[in-house]
Amino acid sequence: MERTSEILDGPAALAGVGGDRTFLSELLGIFRAASSTLLDDIREALVKGDLPALANAAHLVKVTAQNVAAGRVYAAAALLEKMATCGELEGARQASLRLEEEMNYLKSPLTALANAVGCSQC
Repeated sequence: MERTSEILDGPAALAGVGGDRTFLSELLGIFRAASSTLLDDIREALVKGDLPALANAAHLVKVTAQNVAAGRVYAAAALLEKMATCGELEGARQASLRLEEEMNYLKSPLTALANAVGCSQC
């Protein structure tokens, strides 16, 4: 059984913003809004075989995941970015599936953290 903190480490996310719940709330809102668009960008880049666009979208997912302490999403996005940067389209396809899976696992813990910090835009 996996620990929720492996998916999303709420205390680390809060510590990362110096305990500022309002700021964390804003980051969570940004993550939620951006991640949907970025996943669409990743899918589109894969269809087109556009590795630079794929690497860029994966990098942005990685950075936003790091901001909210979503460790497994961060790792999956980092792998996708690496595959795209190295020109490994088939590896990138597999990595994108893992990223999608990790994003699905993240939904419930992300909602719980958003509720805990009073995120009105989440």
